[in-house]
Amino acid sequence: MTTLTSAFLAWVLTAINDEFTYIAIGSDDTAESASHTALQAEISTNGGSRASAIGSIDAGVLTISHEFTITGNLTVNEAGVFNASSNGTMATRGIADAPITLVNGDYLVVEFEFETADGTV
Repeated sequence: MTTLTSAFLAWVLTAINDEFTYIAIGSDDTAESASHTALQAEISTNGGSRASAIGSIDAGVLTISHEFTITGNLTVNEAGVFNASSNGTMATRGIADAPITLVNGDYLVVEFEFETADGTV
């Protein structure tokens, strides 16, 4: 058995932050699955189109976020982090606890956190 170093885990977060720089939202509430490669119903209208995200690393936690400015009616149930402005690889997909109903003029902040901890291989 070997121990992963703190430096390596910090490098992993930096690599994720450098590569996965987009957030998308969608309307589907299908349960999360490791086999999903995309959102189930990605939104591309009313201010909900995939957008560049902001990433920051602090104390072993990478936070990737985006604030969407809504320009019409939307219902959001899912969100994901991607490495491209369209298609690309999805790093993670999350489902809202309940549908999020939005109207023109609303804002939606979507935030994902990636955390590392010393581990073993």
